[in-house]
Amino acid sequence: MGEMRYVLAMDSGGSKTVCLLARADGTVIAVGRGRGVGNLSLDPAVVAEALRPAVGKALGGLPAGGRVAAAYGCLGGLNVEAVREALESVVAADCTEVQRESSGEVVFACAPLWGFDIAVMAGTGSIALGINAAGESRVVGGWGALIHDCGSGYAVGRQSLQAIAEALDSRGEGSLLLTAFAEVPPFDHCLPRGPLLGMSPRDLDYGQRLAIKEGIKKAFPELDRGSVAALFPVVSACAEQGDPLAVHLLDQAARDLALLASMLADELAIAAPRVLASGGVFRAGRCMMDPFRSSLSELLPQARVQEDGFALVVGAVIVALVKAGLPVDAALAARVRQSAAGIL
Repeated sequence: MGEMRYVLAMDSGGSKTVCLLARADGTVIAVGRGRGVGNLSLDPAVVAEALRPAVGKALGGLPAGGRVAAAYGCLGGLNVEAVREALESVVAADCTEVQRESSGEVVFACAPLWGFDIAVMAGTGSIALGINAAGESRVVGGWGALIHDCGSGYAVGRQSLQAIAEALDSRGEGSLLLTAFAEVPPFDHCLPRGPLLGMSPRDLDYGQRLAIKEGIKKAFPELDRGSVAALFPVVSACAEQGDPLAVHLLDQAARDLALLASMLADELAIAAPRVLASGGVFRAGRCMMDPFRSSLSELLPQARVQEDGFALVVGAVIVALVKAGLPVDAALAARVRQSAAGIL
């Protein structure tokens, strides 16, 4: 009956949830996506309702007679127990477990299989995890938005809004950012329309600057960690167009993330670390990867950067297979990676 055993893996943070269903041989056969449940609620019923679409879509690939031997979730949030109870309620699995991303369980299990020493992960939040040849593991970052999420999508989004506010108050330089933000929620229905947004604040009178300020503040009730982080792709698009402010913000994020890798390499005594750059921030492309490589080479001249060949949800499949008591080797890990790449 081994061929009828399956595992469900989940990665959820502040912005989105991704679920994968895989066979016992490591072949990923279905994916489901939905809203993030990290820190959504401490009420399992609320979390379960939010999880149901993503989990249901993935379980749609479960054949008649198939059994979920293990459901494993990797969470970018603090509401672990609520998410575990919610996952148990929507998946009939032999065993169900949820761990925080910052526990490092997924990264440390997958580092030797993927061939990296340090993983710098930047999406809504940011964290870096590393393990050396002696098996010593460390985590830096991952403090959360209230304290320290430097280099994250949320940090870049918040800093962009702060820079716009400062430019309006000081009658500073203009930027593409304000016009670009006016096209995305929640600013698309809050900011004034017309040519004002494309003008430099120094060319606006007080009343015009006040109208823009009030429009931005009108969006406050709809702004949360996820919606602020969702501004990151807008900033990266402006950076691709050469907007000086957007380029500066991404350069700063790259330096912050490179510093996380440097701190880990120092503590783990890895002189030439293989550094994996993973997450939505790095998927912005060269406007993020180029300054990250440059900053890292200044801090760690012998470091080698690997681009996004790893995703937490794919690593969670590996851990779920282990939790199900199934043997995992390099060949199975390669099958997980290859089949997931074709479905994600």
